[in-house]
Amino acid sequence: MARVLRIQGVDQAMEEHPPEYDPQANGSAEVGVQLMKGHFRTLRADIESRIGFRIPVRHPVIAWMVRHAANLVTWCARGHDGLTGYQRVRSRPFRTRLLTFGEKCTSKIRSQEEVPRDGRRTYPGIFLGLDRRTGQYMVHSEGEIRLARTVFRLPEADKWDKDALASVHCTPLDLHKPREPEVIF
Repeated sequence: MARVLRIQGVDQAMEEHPPEYDPQANGSAEVGVQLMKGHFRTLRADIESRIGFRIPVRHPVIAWMVRHAANLVTWCARGHDGLTGYQRVRSRPFRTRLLTFGEKCTSKIRSQEEVPRDGRRTYPGIFLGLDRRTGQYMVHSEGEIRLARTVFRLPEADKWDKDALASVHCTPLDLHKPREPEVIF
């Protein structure tokens, strides 16, 4: 940044860096970290109280929970100006209806997906968040992450299933499949 200012003719520009390993010197970043930690702890405590079991730290659901907590901060936490991060970037409020993280739901098969042989048009799954790029719901069903435009909530008595939550074995990193390298001679 200082180099850009010098190119523009400002001679008195000087960079300033906070002391290393001093969290008090970087206040705004620390506030963001605390906000994120608070959302994550709240999500985790809520789901553990609903299923009646503790989720191990190394379980893949934790990675999905961290991602969803970060998205919730962007979508819902208001800053000093009264706007959320989403509103500042998109110039409109976040309006997508959310489900509770980890709740069982039923998702509708998208039109471009092949209808199974049994003819059903919906599939059960666990809500793990929203895809930030497309805005579609991410649902873990039958051992894989599926994207859905439409989800249906289940009655309160059927929403929470620890075995279905424990069956989640993929992380957000598994969504990205590397392309084959293109070699041109």
